[in-house]
Amino acid sequence: MSEKVLICAMNYLTCPFRVGSHHYAYGFKRLGYDVGMLSKPLTPWHVFFAKNRERSDRYEIWRRGGILQDGVWGYVPMSSFTPSHAPIMRGRWCMDHWYRFTCPNILNVLKERGFDRVKYLWFDNPAYGFLLDTLQYEKSVLRVADNLKGFAASWKHLVDREQEIARRADRVIYTAGNLKANFEGRVAPDKMTLVSNGVDFNYFDRADKPFPEEFAGIPEPRAVYVGAIDSWFDQDLVLTAARRLGRVNFVLIGLARTDVSRLGGHKNIFLLGPKPYERMPGFLAHSQLGIIPFLRNELVESVNPLKLYEYMACGLPVVCTSWEEVRRLNSPAVLADGADEFIAGVDGVLREPSDRQRYIDYARRNDWDSRLRTVMELLQ
Repeated sequence: MSEKVLICAMNYLTCPFRVGSHHYAYGFKRLGYDVGMLSKPLTPWHVFFAKNRERSDRYEIWRRGGILQDGVWGYVPMSSFTPSHAPIMRGRWCMDHWYRFTCPNILNVLKERGFDRVKYLWFDNPAYGFLLDTLQYEKSVLRVADNLKGFAASWKHLVDREQEIARRADRVIYTAGNLKANFEGRVAPDKMTLVSNGVDFNYFDRADKPFPEEFAGIPEPRAVYVGAIDSWFDQDLVLTAARRLGRVNFVLIGLARTDVSRLGGHKNIFLLGPKPYERMPGFLAHSQLGIIPFLRNELVESVNPLKLYEYMACGLPVVCTSWEEVRRLNSPAVLADGADEFIAGVDGVLREPSDRQRYIDYARRNDWDSRLRTVMELLQ
């Protein structure tokens, strides 16, 4: 019987975007492990009164008792209530006890799937901290991919639970240099290691890249953004760039979690919504530039942008807002302070032939398999 790895993630298995949790899950699977992936729990309120595509997908996973994708088992629990930043739900009691009110009971589900005993118990989502006391495991890992305090939807007990898991875990890995400061003085330094994000290079390099039908009415040059459009996305910057660079078409692919009506009304801004991960290589390969127009704030300062690697794996030059972590990467991306530099970067990159191989080589050096090798060395 294969040894097991259980990953407790924020995102669900079939999410249109693959983040670090997904890549580590599939990486462990390639190494021969039996891998399970839990994601944020649902409540009946989500299902009946706050439907959207994401919640419909998650409900379907719960209804089916979990799903298999590429050999990885994914599950979404359903509970009477779940910890959140809502006034009643953000208390310590809710964080400690929500799992007891799951239907079917999450611990029974894990036992039935054989995940009550695992080799590695992996946390990206602090809400699953109770598993440290309810499962049998050989090693536990906390992966810190964001500064939780920077999210508008964060709350004290979520941050506190992450700190608690960090103290108890066997290893803590963090994706951005300045995330370590959140744990200094509370976690032994010798069990903390910087392991940046990466890219599934072989996937992007070898994937079919058909011309997307959505691009039929969007002429070159196309500057593409792939990712969530949320509070950290600088809509003003994109609007200013679109107005001043009328010849450039800005294509935004991803779920909008904030009001984007201003963007949708502009002639050279195209909101395509979320698209399946399998289609991303085609969208990127038929664009001329990848952009990362983020605001500078507490959250973004600790972001190691996965999309930067994915753009470059397809040979795309990148223009990105400048912040501390992205400067540390020493990548070929053009980094911009302010709208004028961002616009000049977009215009300059599109006017001069790009050395595609330079970007591809950078992405190849930052493959997820190399990240997983680092993690396995730490665990073994």
